[in-house]
Amino acid sequence: RLTLDGAAGAVRSIQFIQRADGKGFLLLGAAMGVYRLPIDANAPDLTLVVPGSPSVRGGFNSVALAGERIVASHSELGLCTWNLHEANTPGRLFESMTKDADAVRDVQRREAHLFASIDDRILRWSADDPAPSAPLVLTGSRATITALCPDEESVFGGNSEGDVLRWQERSEEH
Repeated sequence: RLTLDGAAGAVRSIQFIQRADGKGFLLLGAAMGVYRLPIDANAPDLTLVVPGSPSVRGGFNSVALAGERIVASHSELGLCTWNLHEANTPGRLFESMTKDADAVRDVQRREAHLFASIDDRILRWSADDPAPSAPLVLTGSRATITALCPDEESVFGGNSEGDVLRWQERSEEH
């Protein structure tokens, strides 16, 4: 058992990342930021926080690695990103879409793309773009997306009404 009581707060989500050398680490979404924890370590080797943030109820509910950037979703703070070489300067993605959102969740990477849900929509954008401006927006859910899972050909989403939806890779609507 390992208890983290660092600047980012209590853990809210966990993502395992496999490195090219076969070793791995965990990205831990927390109340006010993200920890990076090597599998064989007793403490994080990196703590990323959102400075000056208001008090929040939840935390970063998902985290993904995109090259040298970490992207994390938080329903109150939106989609945040940190460059690992400038970790003290977090950025925000798609602020106009997330600022009044009720739910920002499920950031995930599949090959060359990142995905996240904002209320009843799923966004897809290039994992290589550090400042994307126009994501592909997948629509068609009648309720808040609560889970998503991209595969090679489709994106699956579950919503708060119990629906499971599927978007084909070449389609923008369910």
